[in-house]
Amino acid sequence: MIENYLKELLYDLDCVIIPGFGGFLCTYVGAEISISKNKICPPSKKIIYNDVLSKSDGKLEQLISEREGVTLEETKARIAEFVNKVKTELSSNSQFVIDSLGRFYTNTEGVVFFEQYSRINYLKESYGLPDLYFKPIDRTKDAKTLFKNKNVNKNMSTNLTNQFEEEERDEQEYK
Repeated sequence: MIENYLKELLYDLDCVIIPGFGGFLCTYVGAEISISKNKICPPSKKIIYNDVLSKSDGKLEQLISEREGVTLEETKARIAEFVNKVKTELSSNSQFVIDSLGRFYTNTEGVVFFEQYSRINYLKESYGLPDLYFKPIDRTKDAKTLFKNKNVNKNMSTNLTNQFEEEERDEQEYK
């Protein structure tokens, strides 16, 4: 439940804090062209986790309280339960996954990291824009064809000029 509200806030805000656990900071990433993968990616949001941002700003609590119709104290208790669940998973399995968002994992020293899944783009302005794949253009092949066509066109124009001159001579002789 908390995960869904968290993802919803990430579409609208650039900073979402989970009280007692950490916060997500979002930065704008412009459209990217990958020559090696032959694709163009639309602009997106890069989501970074920061464990220092653990003091509540009230946004997550307020959204949950309004949607669920519960008091702020009850909402805070639900969030605390969620945080305990995440911390327990991290200590026992070294990772915790939030579907469509990413995964938290710990290193050997117990430091928590976050890896964002790139399947979902949380930038509203890019909603529905897919990655575009393109086929590279072989310019060497086109240049050779173009060069050959210029020679053919040159020969054709010479032949037409000669034919026109002959027709003009015939016409003058007839008069």
